[in-house]
Amino acid sequence: MIDFIENEKILDSTKYSEIITQINNHEEERKQPSIEKRSLLNHKVETAYEFGKVEDCKVFGLQLLSYLENEKELMANDFYVYYYLIEVFSLLLSQNKKSEEILLHFKKTKSKVIKKDKNEVNAIFNLCQALLVIYKDLPRALNLVKKSLQLVKEKNETKIYAFLKYREGKINAQKGNLNQSLACFEECLVYGEFLNSKQIINNTLISIGEIYRLKGNLNKAVELYNDALINYQEKENIFGISQVFNNIGIVYFSKGEFNLALDFFDKSINYAKLVKFNYIIAESTYYLTKLHILLGQISKAQEYLKELKKLSRKEKNKFLSFYAKLTEASVLKERKRFVSQAKAISLLHSIIRTNEIYNEINIHAMLNLTEILLEELTIFNESEIIDELKDINIQLLKIAEMQISRSLLAEAYWLKGKINLIQLNLDEAQEDLLKAQEIAFSQGLDNLAQKISLEYDSIVREHNKWKAILNSDVSIKKRIEKTQVDTLVSQMIQRVSYELEVIEKDTPVMLLILNEHGIPLYSYNFSEEKYDSILFSGFLSALNNILKEVLATEGSIKQVEYHDYFLTFKNKEGIIFCYVFKGSSFTANKKIDNFVNNIGKFEELWHKLTSIPKTGKFFDKIEEKKIEDLIQDSFILTYIN
Repeated sequence: MIDFIENEKILDSTKYSEIITQINNHEEERKQPSIEKRSLLNHKVETAYEFGKVEDCKVFGLQLLSYLENEKELMANDFYVYYYLIEVFSLLLSQNKKSEEILLHFKKTKSKVIKKDKNEVNAIFNLCQALLVIYKDLPRALNLVKKSLQLVKEKNETKIYAFLKYREGKINAQKGNLNQSLACFEECLVYGEFLNSKQIINNTLISIGEIYRLKGNLNKAVELYNDALINYQEKENIFGISQVFNNIGIVYFSKGEFNLALDFFDKSINYAKLVKFNYIIAESTYYLTKLHILLGQISKAQEYLKELKKLSRKEKNKFLSFYAKLTEASVLKERKRFVSQAKAISLLHSIIRTNEIYNEINIHAMLNLTEILLEELTIFNESEIIDELKDINIQLLKIAEMQISRSLLAEAYWLKGKINLIQLNLDEAQEDLLKAQEIAFSQGLDNLAQKISLEYDSIVREHNKWKAILNSDVSIKKRIEKTQVDTLVSQMIQRVSYELEVIEKDTPVMLLILNEHGIPLYSYNFSEEKYDSILFSGFLSALNNILKEVLATEGSIKQVEYHDYFLTFKNKEGIIFCYVFKGSSFTANKKIDNFVNNIGKFEELWHKLTSIPKTGKFFDKIEEKKIEDLIQDSFILTYIN
């Protein structure tokens, strides 16, 4: 790098114009060799990118591409311009066609790279490809990122490594792998500080804030957003400022603090308009429209819709077009007239049918359509409407599975469970909720898992009431009210993140380990209380009905209520673990999971357990002590006095 670029005074300058002026002056001083000219242009592009000056980044970047065409030999640093331009055109401006042209240019130019930099350039190329498929094919995008990380694993001091870890974190966040995502972002933050890149640091702070939002720690999320905001304001980075305001707006929207949300979404749009940040304009306008509808301010919602439709027509951009249709459908469905509802349904179906790129927009279209169908169901009570609700839910599950999005998958199963409750399919509803809880818990979404768990426990405890509804003529409207399925759909649209609550913990009663025929191999009482032997002999005789279901789903948890107790079952290789408890299933499920995982790590103990049915030899005192220690570690005993 040329000497003046290493000048700390210039690098530390908070004035964009000051840095660009210095570079321009240096360009005019004397005739530079080719490599120095490229360095100057590269530094212009990077500076514009760091300060969020998108228009300048485009101009300088395209100038550099033209310059590269005439060069015979290039270095890795010459190729970062492709990443900056594709991120600008594809992710910020939603101009995929231009990004595809730039990627094609990259493909032709990368043959000029010097041998020692080939891996780094191929990694940049893969990352650029990932940016182009990120909205429609997350698994492919992640595969490209991981492939690139392998190429540069020994060059982790480079920018590409930081960019790749950031993108890996973003993709894992979209998939709902929050703990993996957080680990990527924390590593990325270290590299951002090492590289002295405010853009990497700020983007990462926002993304970590998003993880905390999804985990339900909303105050921590806002704190991180504000840290990034201060840095963006210092750099006068309009793109960054508008993004932070949008994210804070979503937090307040999900908390139900609508006036604060309105203020932040308004600020977000005003800043985004200054730099034509179409993604933020569209998303903030959609949420603003939703907010004004919730506040009963339909005319205000229509004003925002009118502006978005006007922008969509002007820009002729698919992303804006889909968001305009989605926003229009949201307004139309509030009019309650059949003709308006029909038009809203038509618009939503149109999005789902033709949008093959932006899965998030399709998800919102499906959820809005679900809201309309639920309203129709309360009026007409027709089986065709239930069938359509189920079809939409299947599509949501498919998107979640295709994108490997665990948070969406958990919510989609929760929604499926509520639809089954409307139909009074109680067993199926419980299975769906239990599956939703398992998925959420496995990905560190404790706040979501807890919320689903509370509902599951409620259904199990009110099983007889639901049976009574099944045998009565309770209207479909009353069933929808009881399930609160419409509330869940509304919360999914609002991107509600549930804050962790202090809930009743489970009280351990007994742990049983059984073989596939229901024969006890080991039992442990968590207190000295004498339990009714007739009660538990009756339970053991009823096990045959439960074991078939448990054995059919290895790894999954099955739960039933028996008298005043809950029983949680988990199957591992034909060995059934049964945890008997009182209280919350949320903490109970975590405990049985921990215990089964822990005992499986001790090969000798596990071998002895699986061989008991064949040998008839039970645990000796030393082995029993090991199991008791594992129980202590896994269940964190709460004794019943």
